[in-house]
Amino acid sequence: MCNIPRCAKILEQKPFFLIFIDVDILDCHGVDRLSFEEKTIEEDGTKYNLKLLTLKNASIAFFYNGDMQLGTLAISMPKSVDDIPMTSSVLIGGKYMIASRFLAEKIATKTNKMSLVSVFTTLPEKDALRTFTKILDKNLK
Repeated sequence: MCNIPRCAKILEQKPFFLIFIDVDILDCHGVDRLSFEEKTIEEDGTKYNLKLLTLKNASIAFFYNGDMQLGTLAISMPKSVDDIPMTSSVLIGGKYMIASRFLAEKIATKTNKMSLVSVFTTLPEKDALRTFTKILDKNLK
């Protein structure tokens, strides 16, 4: 239950961003519900997952094992000119910086769209990169 004085105090803090999307309102206005593709592989008795949302101009991917959670978050833009190197950046997190940037760049290259990637796992980064690249190569043409 919402404690109004507490909520008002939180809203006074700067910067504060609050976004609510009522999916029923979107349905009324002809916007489709968001639909993720789910891909899984199993290694050594553990399931590793990819949830991929493809939009007209972007792809959003969650790589994880266990429960889906937000992890190290990277964004990448597709290469626009041959002379310009791939552009990517980690937005939050630090444990899987290389893996998240690599996967974001790979998706941006394959789809020619901007990509946003989250990596949340218990694997060491080297193994996470190998495992999640395998899922991606198998399922993203």
